Amino acid sequence: MAQQDLAREHFGVWCQLALRDNDEKPAPHHWLLIKALEGVERGGISRLAVIMPPGAAKTTYSTVLFPPWFLARKKGRKVILASYSASLAEVNNGKTHRIVEDYGHWLGLGCRTDAVSHWQTDNDGEIKAAGVDGPITGFRADLLVIDDPVKNEHDVDSELKRDNVFKWYWSAVNTRLKAGKKATKTRPAEPGGAVVVVMTRWHEDDLLGRLLLNDRERWTVLHLPAEALEPDPKRHRGPDPLGRKPGEMLWDGDENYDYGETLRRAKEDLFKNGGQRTWQSLYQGDPLPGEGALFDVKRVTRCAAEDVPAGGLTVRSWDFAATAKVGTRNPDWTVGVKMKKAPDGRCYVLDVKRFRGRPEEIERELLATARADGTAVRILLPQDPAQAGVWQVQHLTRLLSGFDVKAMKPSGNKSTRAAPFAAQVNAGNVWAVQAPWVAPYLDELGAFPAGTYDDQVDASADAFAGLGSTGIMKLFRLGY
Repeated sequence: MAQQDLAREHFGVWCQLALRDNDEKPAPHHWLLIKALEGVERGGISRLAVIMPPGAAKTTYSTVLFPPWFLARKKGRKVILASYSASLAEVNNGKTHRIVEDYGHWLGLGCRTDAVSHWQTDNDGEIKAAGVDGPITGFRADLLVIDDPVKNEHDVDSELKRDNVFKWYWSAVNTRLKAGKKATKTRPAEPGGAVVVVMTRWHEDDLLGRLLLNDRERWTVLHLPAEALEPDPKRHRGPDPLGRKPGEMLWDGDENYDYGETLRRAKEDLFKNGGQRTWQSLYQGDPLPGEGALFDVKRVTRCAAEDVPAGGLTVRSWDFAATAKVGTRNPDWTVGVKMKKAPDGRCYVLDVKRFRGRPEEIERELLATARADGTAVRILLPQDPAQAGVWQVQHLTRLLSGFDVKAMKPSGNKSTRAAPFAAQVNAGNVWAVQAPWVAPYLDELGAFPAGTYDDQVDASADAFAGLGSTGIMKLFRLGY
């Protein structure tokens, strides 16, 4: 078989030909990535997540070399290359264009146009650059490659920005990817558009965190941490894909690269300067919640709902926001934390309701949640000392007629109120049911008291007090 035919048939051959002038060649972890990307093109993988540390050359293979090979395999294909900004996407697209200009002859592929934002190949293929900060219009793609959807740690620490990236993703997937086609008598089935997400992890609730939490079975995950670790089923970590022993660094011992030593120095520097969380997220690809001034949320254990023991008291404690979100205002949230104290003394956070709404919307959600929880769950309502607070509790108690409702009069500052619950968290006595609300919940606890919001902290502190664990709150039953 001619070399051009081999390059078009095998992605790894194309990579070797395109890189050899720079004295580069695929390392063992690159061959795993090459195999996974071949699976995307051949239709066996529809969703691929690539998690590697900075400097592992994941962009070179996934974003620069893979799209030309994908286009060369079939006439008329279209690709979207996306990054956190349109300008970065255009930089990557420009690199892809130059690769085709310089080495496309190995694929029998050439460039018809040369605009870095949107260019065409001579087999009617197209590549368009896009930023997750803007829309994609007038283009349906066979492949969406998302490389670094967030700029930095500051951006991903913003829940609003994480929400915006997630919304952009679903908008792009639902409106810009080509739909699959069913098989007919004359035509085989055709898969829909594929997605490749390539990123360095910054936060457990980043784009990949949400996608894998909600739909892990659909995704093929190639996760290669900087340092090999022991398997941990609780964190979906199996044996090392490269067969490394725990403690061995990625891409170590290469004759041309000193990457393994670079990783060792990075770990040493980060640990000396309190950057363990950065090492765990950026380099290990397994971000954990941070440790705040009060809550060491790394001690919270995740569990499945079916693993929660039977018996014990369950409460739902509410913390009400004053106003709904209007325009650019960013007020507090209304939060309802459902918590249980099991017979063995462990505390389980079972559910968190968190929303913004007008008073009538809050009342509807309060009643709907009570009905969903059932009459066995005690409802705790905060009562402000002013007369308006008394009237509010009386009104809501009448609304919740038939349920076990108690009012709570908070006393002391927020940190004092939260301290008993924080002590249980820090002692490792708190479990949380694995669900989409867990990441933002632990994020808020970890940032307390310096974080922007504390509504979930307040509701959790009141729930824990309502379980009869402290005397900081005065509980009393209302006679309405």
